Amino acid sequence: MDYRQRNRRGPMLGHRGKFSYGYKDAIGDRPNVNELFSRLVTFNKELQIKGCWNTSYKYLKLDGAKLYKILALGEGEVVRHLCGNSCCINPIHLKMGSDVENAYDERPFRAFVIKYLQERLKEDYSDLPEDIAVLVVMARAARIIPEYEYKGMKAREDARREYSLVYARERAKKIDKSEEDKLRTILRNLRIDFKLDLCPKDILE
Repeated sequence: MDYRQRNRRGPMLGHRGKFSYGYKDAIGDRPNVNELFSRLVTFNKELQIKGCWNTSYKYLKLDGAKLYKILALGEGEVVRHLCGNSCCINPIHLKMGSDVENAYDERPFRAFVIKYLQERLKEDYSDLPEDIAVLVVMARAARIIPEYEYKGMKAREDARREYSLVYARERAKKIDKSEEDKLRTILRNLRIDFKLDLCPKDILE
């Protein structure tokens, strides 16, 4: 299915992820957020609300504001995705900060890419500077591992997905009852009836 077909099928979303048409709730013109959220956001079956809240629309908007900015904790100019997953809108994975802090967030991810791809390649480049090693392992993985089809960025994104899952699992262990209650309160305030079976998979896949 090409992009144009997917875009035509996209329910309640217009250009750049703005709510445009579709289901209405009792309030009137505002789209039914529960319907939107359940269709456009998926939860990890293992971690549920403690893991990443994945959306195909990074710039999903609610009342004119980007949803991930509404949900991010703290103050700052940019939203930092601590899980490394730019499609995640789970508040405990997001934090407002500066461009400098956002850039520093890439350092643990870069180290993870090197470790992850070295293990798959069964090679060691620990003697190289980190900025060089990450380029080397991406290039080597693209050339040697068939599934990457000679695409270094495909290897990087595979590592990013694994990094996000590792982060989410570790973060889930640290979530106490009060934090879990806050997450459920956020869902409730958005009028979202959280049930995993509402989100079997993203309908745009």
